[in-house]
Amino acid sequence: MTPCDDVTDEDILFAAETVEEKTVRTDGAWKILVVDDDDAVHQMTSLVLEGFRFNGHGLTFLNAHSYDVAEAILADHPDVAVILLDAVMPGRSGLELVRHVREVTENSIITIIIRTGQSGKIPDTKVMMDFDVNLFAHKTDLDLDRLEMAITSGLRAYVTARNLQIALRRAKDEIQRRTLVELRTKNMLDALGDELHDREMQLDTLFHGANEGILIARDGMVVYCNPSATTLFHANDSSTLVGKHLKEVLWADEEPFRTQRFRQLMDEASDGRSTSLVLPQLDGGQISTELFYSAMTLRDSELAQVVIRDVSDRVAAERALAKSEEKHRILFESSRDAIMTLAPPSWLFTSCNNATLDLFGVQETEEFAKLGPWHLSPKEQADGTPSSAKAQEFLLSAMETGSRFFEWTHCKLDGTPLETTVLLTRVDIGEEVFLQATVRDITDQKWNLRVLEQERVKFQVMFEMAPIGMLLMDEDTRVIQANASAISLFPTSPENLIGTCGGESMGCVHSHETSTGCGHGELCGSCPLRAGLESILAGNESIRNLDLQLSLEKGAIKLEPWVRISAEHFFFDGRPHVVVAMADVTQEKLAHAKIQKAHENTQRILDDIPVGIMVIDQHGVILGVNQMTCEALGLEDEESIVGTPHDRWLRLSGRAQEKLEETDIGYAKPTLLRVDGTEIPILRTVTPTVMDGEHVWLETLIDVTELERLEMDLEHARKLEAVGQLAAGIAHEINTPIQFVGDNVRFLKDAAAPLLDVADNYAILLEHLKNQDLLPALRKRGEEVLEAANVGFMREEIPQAVDQSLEGIKRVSKIVRAMKEFSHPGQTELAPANLNEAIRTTMTIAKNEWKYVSTVDTDLQEPLPLVPCLINEINQVLLNMIINARDAIAEKLRGSGDMGVITIATRQERGAVEIRVSDTGNGIPVETLPKIFDPFFTTKEVGKGSGQGLAISYNVIVKRHHGTLRAESEVGKGTTFIIGLPLGEDFHENSGREPEIPIMDEAPRSESTPEPQSNDDDWLDALF
Repeated sequence: MTPCDDVTDEDILFAAETVEEKTVRTDGAWKILVVDDDDAVHQMTSLVLEGFRFNGHGLTFLNAHSYDVAEAILADHPDVAVILLDAVMPGRSGLELVRHVREVTENSIITIIIRTGQSGKIPDTKVMMDFDVNLFAHKTDLDLDRLEMAITSGLRAYVTARNLQIALRRAKDEIQRRTLVELRTKNMLDALGDELHDREMQLDTLFHGANEGILIARDGMVVYCNPSATTLFHANDSSTLVGKHLKEVLWADEEPFRTQRFRQLMDEASDGRSTSLVLPQLDGGQISTELFYSAMTLRDSELAQVVIRDVSDRVAAERALAKSEEKHRILFESSRDAIMTLAPPSWLFTSCNNATLDLFGVQETEEFAKLGPWHLSPKEQADGTPSSAKAQEFLLSAMETGSRFFEWTHCKLDGTPLETTVLLTRVDIGEEVFLQATVRDITDQKWNLRVLEQERVKFQVMFEMAPIGMLLMDEDTRVIQANASAISLFPTSPENLIGTCGGESMGCVHSHETSTGCGHGELCGSCPLRAGLESILAGNESIRNLDLQLSLEKGAIKLEPWVRISAEHFFFDGRPHVVVAMADVTQEKLAHAKIQKAHENTQRILDDIPVGIMVIDQHGVILGVNQMTCEALGLEDEESIVGTPHDRWLRLSGRAQEKLEETDIGYAKPTLLRVDGTEIPILRTVTPTVMDGEHVWLETLIDVTELERLEMDLEHARKLEAVGQLAAGIAHEINTPIQFVGDNVRFLKDAAAPLLDVADNYAILLEHLKNQDLLPALRKRGEEVLEAANVGFMREEIPQAVDQSLEGIKRVSKIVRAMKEFSHPGQTELAPANLNEAIRTTMTIAKNEWKYVSTVDTDLQEPLPLVPCLINEINQVLLNMIINARDAIAEKLRGSGDMGVITIATRQERGAVEIRVSDTGNGIPVETLPKIFDPFFTTKEVGKGSGQGLAISYNVIVKRHHGTLRAESEVGKGTTFIIGLPLGEDFHENSGREPEIPIMDEAPRSESTPEPQSNDDDWLDALF
């Protein structure tokens, strides 16, 4: 079965019916879409163009005040012809709508006119070309005349583009229909060829199996004889007879007697008579025969068929009839041919054999004896002659000449027609004279001959009408027949094409490069066409779909079309021949060249993209890269990369090193290994796709060295911002204990002086104890000093002052320790952390922010599993949550003097740790709740909120830690933010292992990026 075997007539009809006959509308108004946020513009446009007509039709206005409405109208009305578009509108701009029309809907025929009411807003020509804008002007410049002119030009361009689009679609559908017709025709030709081959085999079998000798002659020369003829002439084989003239074969007489007898034979044949002839045999013997001669003209040649029946037995039987009637009866009854006798003058049948009864469907011989030839014949013969008259003619002729052989149309008693041959033989037995008729049924033979002729004619018609070129070549590859399609391929006449060498006639390029033409020059040894034809004639495989470029000349014009050639050999008259089928594939070759050029342009575009691109198969082998990848690796071309494992050039870690499934789309931050051994950090995107039916991965590689530097600067700025927010509160928290520590120290300083005096006096007293005379005076002095020192008071206050100072130092130490834990500087990888401790630290740092408006209640699960996280980022999220809760409570209780409550709770829930931060503020409205994590969205007053806190928290929790962050709120009662952080497969309670960092949207600091050197800002890094 060939690829076109399944092409049916319904396919061709369907292909024809798919041709769209629609043209640009002429039965309604032209649709104009006016897009402008100003109602006055809509009203003015409708008013000034109210009477506008184009091709006999007015305008229908579709009005839109925004991008979204315009997009919906275009979806409902794809036949909009012109868009009058405002350049500047709230929300999306006019140019964005242009991009939607040209790129999303792929509508290139609609005319777009952009108007603007703002001076200086008309873009340059390049912008208009990039956005495919037909006109861009100020609204004030488009007066009535100019607006009508612009609308007319736009409708005219729309009509032209639409008609062109329809014409192209029709042409495409017509090509498809014709292709189906060609495939169907080829199918029919193949089937016809097979049928013709079968018919030829049947005819060949019939000829070889015939009892009669059969000679076929062309222009009098014998070209074929069957085995029976060879036997009749006692010839060794057919070659003894083939090539001789019929006169020489049939008669042993010399000229001119042969010619006279041959003419007599043809004259008798023209009357439908057979000829009795004694044929000369090659071994010198003779044989009595009966000849049936028929001739026809085919392609300016006369083909003759001579059927030679050996009648020696019949003659012998006739001679022996007088001797043995019984022997004749046995032969009569046993004949497979229908044999009957009839006698004048009634010409009714007198006897018949059983074969006659069977042939004509008669039951008994007596019944048959009541019939005559006209009873078993139709009213008229095939030539229109009445059967009765023509039968009378043949009967009388046989009586006169002794015999008559002819073809006759009989019919059975039931009316069934029969094609037969009839041999009338005159029989003389004494005075009795009658005719013996031998009738042979040749209905099947005639039907076969008619079918064969019909198939031959049908094949000839299909050969001539085939839409592909067909050439028949002889064993010397010379063209002997060509159809119209083949002749149309070559700029020459049919006469010049027939008889020429195949390569030369088909414009083989070698035929123009040698003086002797194709097949004789040195170059022809490598000619694929010539070699293919010779290979076919040698009995090798056929040619299938050989593409060959011809070199033809049509006057002064040189043509070089491409043809696709298939060839097959066959035998005719015992000699090999070749049939060649050719199809013009010039357009296909041109299309292939365009595709190749498009591929080269695509590769050039990929090479110019400032992003590295790799294509990797399922085994991790690189299939292709662009020029940017080569430059990043320090290579000149892709030859050193293609075919190598992709991990030869990439250093991955963690989940990025795992093999992605076909549906994965992931991001990781590996490093690229250059050929000089250096590494550069990159952002890598892996996307599965399908190329040429194979699943592959497309990797994009972006150098993020500069990006990481900017991220470090941004992180530094965020720290400064956070310090600015907390500095005043932290300073206040430290100031209070420091103040009473200072007061107590000054008190101790003042108290130390009199106590030192007491000590000095006691020292003097001890020194002078030896002198008893001085004791009264010293005692008096001691009493004065003790009274001045107020030792009792000092005994009570000094311990309290020391305790208070120690408490103040403890509070300051706690704040400093909390600040240190809050900052946790320099962490770039996930590490186990105690979230309860992080909450306490953050509460301490932010105490000054909430203590004046609320209390903070904690419900922390103890013990709580360690959670893999970036603790400095988690501290920042907790701080954002506490500050937001403080602000919500302060807004609700403004001026009331009451205190709100902030509640912080932790729980372990199904492989994750959950943190709940609740407040008793006003809550968040339902319509606002979905937007709270959007960047720059805030409900606070201007100057009090940047809209970044919750957005940053969402990015940290969801994207960087693969956790969850959601909010539950009830207006008037408060809001609860719920943070979920996964424990991870490799983490459990008290686990000390460090987790692998997962693939993230934002790449963390590269390992190759150096840590910042110590400087005056070290205190800032220690804080955050």
